[in-house]
Amino acid sequence: MFPLSKSPHSKNITLTSLLMGSALFLSACSTNHSHPELSNQQKAVAVLDSLGTTDLSPLSYISDEKYIQHNQSVATGKSGLLDFLDKMPTVEQKESSIVRAFSDGDYVVTHSYVKSFNGVVFDIFRFEEGLIVEHWDAIQPSAKPNASGRTMYDGTTKITDLALTENNKKLVKEMVETLFLKGEFNKANQFISEKTYLQHNPWFGDGLNTLLEGFKAMIAQGQTIRYETLHAVLGEGNFVLAVSEGEFNGTHMAFYDLFRVENGKVVEHWDVLQAVPPKEARKNDNGMFNFPSTAL
Repeated sequence: MFPLSKSPHSKNITLTSLLMGSALFLSACSTNHSHPELSNQQKAVAVLDSLGTTDLSPLSYISDEKYIQHNQSVATGKSGLLDFLDKMPTVEQKESSIVRAFSDGDYVVTHSYVKSFNGVVFDIFRFEEGLIVEHWDAIQPSAKPNASGRTMYDGTTKITDLALTENNKKLVKEMVETLFLKGEFNKANQFISEKTYLQHNPWFGDGLNTLLEGFKAMIAQGQTIRYETLHAVLGEGNFVLAVSEGEFNGTHMAFYDLFRVENGKVVEHWDVLQAVPPKEARKNDNGMFNFPSTAL
């Protein structure tokens, strides 16, 4: 240890050095214990968990200037959302259960069950610079378990095969275009596993043959389902969500189909169907679709 200088300024120098050292130490402590920035996915989950509750602080993750609302029951902009929430009864704790969540670039997808209205919901959020700037969703009343005992939201949640994300998105995109848009169901086994196909749609049971027979039965009964436009394909690892527009028994419809892919084939499926409201019932002019090109 070096001896202290005998100069008249030595006390001032020593005091300054101590203060600087203390400042550096406190700064280091502050850095080590600071809260890390939340991921976009964590922010989206926090926003959904807060809706309908008395805690509105997570709404700070929504852009004040850029927020575009595609839910047709809510006016566009953050002010429209706040006005909608202001008219809702509030509860102390969340009533929704987010079952699945994944990210794809600037997009976050969630799959939830909401107890308050017994509904199953897919939400899509688009982020810019850490803030939510756009939102889409589709909602369907939850049904009883299907013939295979599966609900519209139970099943596998673990995200795997991250390195295969783009391959799995390509597979789902080609499948929707081939089977649902073109109607070439004779090629179904090229995309869907014949060994394991777990079905969560309330109208069908497990198995590829069950699905194909179900479609034939619908046609025989005079029911029609038509996919017209594929608007978005978003995925992470083994989960891929496809958003399409079409008709069901003549009703303009939004189709949200979530697929789980394993070894190059679709092995599990969840979905939500929601009717597109007529123009006179819409609270905004943004439409239920109108995705940026980055979503497809």
